[in-house]
Amino acid sequence: PLFGAFLKNCQRLALHLIEERNADPSLGGRYGSMLITVSTYWENRNPRVSAQWARMLKRFGADADTVHPDTGKSSRQLVTEGVVKIDYPEIWLEFAAD
Repeated sequence: PLFGAFLKNCQRLALHLIEERNADPSLGGRYGSMLITVSTYWENRNPRVSAQWARMLKRFGADADTVHPDTGKSSRQLVTEGVVKIDYPEIWLEFAAD
């Protein structure tokens, strides 16, 4: 559901999912990671919008070291191992710098 909110660019729904439905802000989207999702290119998506999402996710505790149930790896591991290429390093560093 959180990924669907991202695709529709509905931050209000995302806030509802996180605050009221206890959605994990780290999980969903590409490779099961919202962090990777907002740090990679999407057709017809302005990177500034992705940066807004990144700030929101981080504010609610999104963590590059959260292990994803589907892959058994964290977002940081997927990036470090070269499984994922980050298109917007300035957004990724908001999560990975910690």
